[in-house]
Amino acid sequence: MNNRYPWAGYSSSAAEKYEKDPHYRTLVDTFTSFLWNGQFSPSEIREAAILAVCQMEAVRIRPLLFDPRNYEIEKGV
Repeated sequence: MNNRYPWAGYSSSAAEKYEKDPHYRTLVDTFTSFLWNGQFSPSEIREAAILAVCQMEAVRIRPLLFDPRNYEIEKGV
């Protein structure tokens, strides 16, 4: 187990990414700072992350896949 980060011993991609990716580490440390300083609650951090994803999805253009051999797509089936 890593003594510096006791939670890093878990088999978690988030913990591994925290140790290896400096940008991800900065994001997590920023969230942790907000929590320690009492600026936001855990629920608010979670809601803000979800809202950011929703905003990104709202403007992201996805390709429309259409198979002319499958007319059931047009019928909404």
